[in-house]
Amino acid sequence: GTEFGIYSSVSPDGRSVLFSTPSGLRSIPLAGGPVAELTGEVWGRAGWGEDGTIYYTPSINSGLWMIPSGANAPEEITRPDTTELGHWHPQLLPDGEHLLFTSYRTPADSSQIKVVSLRTRVVTTIQQGAFWGSYSPTGHLLFARGQSLYAVPFELDGLTPRGREVPLIDGIATSPLDGRAHYALSETGDLLYVTAEELNRPAEL
Repeated sequence: GTEFGIYSSVSPDGRSVLFSTPSGLRSIPLAGGPVAELTGEVWGRAGWGEDGTIYYTPSINSGLWMIPSGANAPEEITRPDTTELGHWHPQLLPDGEHLLFTSYRTPADSSQIKVVSLRTRVVTTIQQGAFWGSYSPTGHLLFARGQSLYAVPFELDGLTPRGREVPLIDGIATSPLDGRAHYALSETGDLLYVTAEELNRPAEL
């Protein structure tokens, strides 16, 4: 049941994996077991909350939705305006009250990183000209622009960048058509990534 699965992420309790497939959003226990079908529509990376709530984008031009833990009916969180293609790749911030996401536009470098309050539904732009934003436990906002990965100090209390953005890695693999950058962060701040050179290397059987 995991065929064609992409955008995988581990649940906060470390027991399950969430992933996207062409037929919808799924999860599977790491210890083995049946695949759970969560929703028939999904686009891009989905995120987990500590309470089991799942945050996701149903389609390429939709906003963010959530499936509360123990609930069957999804709830809409955001709705793109006429300048946006969609709201993609949500990540729940450590305060448990805000979602970080990419407001995708074309070209990809004209996208924005935004935050939405789950309580008030107020959306705030925090970084211009960026996609695939991630919060690092080091207290930084990471994001992609072109084939470079950047970091800027980010305060959770004010939900605002503080300081100068700094390039971390040049030549990182990115996929501008789906607003993806090929890197991941561990809970301790370790960074893993794929280079553009490696991703574009011709495959051999």
